[in-house]
Amino acid sequence: MSRVSMVALLAVPLAACSTQRGAPEPTRAELVQRLAALETLVREQQAALSANTAALRDHQAALSQHTELVRSALVRPGAATLSQQMAEAMQAPPPTSGPVLNLGTYSARGLTQVAEAPSAAPSAPPPASQQVAQAADERARNDQITPGGGVLLRRGELSLEPAVEYVANSSRRVEMSGFTVLPAILIGSFELRDTLRDTVVGSLTARYGVTDDFEMDVRVPYVYRMDRTRSRPLGNGSSGQEVFETEGGDLGDIEFGLHHQINEGRNDWPIFVGNMRVKSTTGRDPFETERDSVSGLETKPSTGSGFWSFEPSLTMITASDPAVFYANLSYIYNHERTIEDSSIDPGDVIGTSFGVSLALNDRTSVSFGGDWQFVGITEQDGEALAGADRLTVGRAVMGLSHRLNERMGLNFSFAYGITEDAPDAQFMIKTPIKFDLGF
Repeated sequence: MSRVSMVALLAVPLAACSTQRGAPEPTRAELVQRLAALETLVREQQAALSANTAALRDHQAALSQHTELVRSALVRPGAATLSQQMAEAMQAPPPTSGPVLNLGTYSARGLTQVAEAPSAAPSAPPPASQQVAQAADERARNDQITPGGGVLLRRGELSLEPAVEYVANSSRRVEMSGFTVLPAILIGSFELRDTLRDTVVGSLTARYGVTDDFEMDVRVPYVYRMDRTRSRPLGNGSSGQEVFETEGGDLGDIEFGLHHQINEGRNDWPIFVGNMRVKSTTGRDPFETERDSVSGLETKPSTGSGFWSFEPSLTMITASDPAVFYANLSYIYNHERTIEDSSIDPGDVIGTSFGVSLALNDRTSVSFGGDWQFVGITEQDGEALAGADRLTVGRAVMGLSHRLNERMGLNFSFAYGITEDAPDAQFMIKTPIKFDLGF
């Protein structure tokens, strides 16, 4: 606005004000002087307003920067808010139970094909992937995910996990005894043998956080088996059948595990955890158990595999609210042993598992997954054992997890076999209880 326009606008109200008060009308010089004073005052106010506006912008920029720093410190970049997701898998959110037949069991099964007796089927613990994924789910549900994305127990934390597991398994095979006179023509006896096996396993697993990214555990199982075997000769005109029953329980194979979180899962990367599991031979050895002189079956069920095994594995975990995804790849080395002057190598196992856990609310979640294991051929003195074959064990697993309070949870899982070599069905219930030892 020009100076002439401002003079015209201000002169009218000033003149009117003077007329109303009866004062003499100001001269033009006085009006110009007053106008100059007003212009000076307006310029000063405009300068002060510009300075305040600049200061406000600086304060807003500083506040935005501070807010971003706080957000970066409290929330892992790229991660969804986890306080409302996941209640527990491995050690039972995502699927909460592992393969029913462990490494040693596979080998025992291959050997008993020659010994003409069914093998033991002690239960194995949940795969390392499921254990770690379950820990991640629990930590997420309790809003305890660390800024770096920790999924293992924190330093000084102890988790005791009593569990009860039921496994149902059945098998049918034909036993042949005789000699071959021409290819595909065998002279001798044939016997059809059906075996039904029910196994109940009570176990206690203790997990301890050595550091925030390193965890160790030990699992002590007690195995109780009930076997019922029906045998019927074929081709000799006999219609009768023989029934052999046995049951009993004892300590199973004690297992030890180590878990290390490799990275923190920043910048949208999944979390990787390395695992190592060792299985002992503390259970009743299937190769040293007394057997019936007629049928060759165990008179007292074995509760162990009879072989030491070592299982390294790698687990991958990633969260996408309201889900937690996991996958695992493992290799099981079964240490060979000498039985009756023969070296027996039960074969190694390659395993994989995967799954997802979905939150229903901040206390309950459901999980779906599967696992596959490919078992090598059992060898005796470096050659394939007669009657042994490769095994493929595949299962589909469903789980339900509920957090009772800040320290205790309740986990259910159900698995059913989807391959011929897998157990028919498996059910597990587990109650993790957490303690903070403070060191």
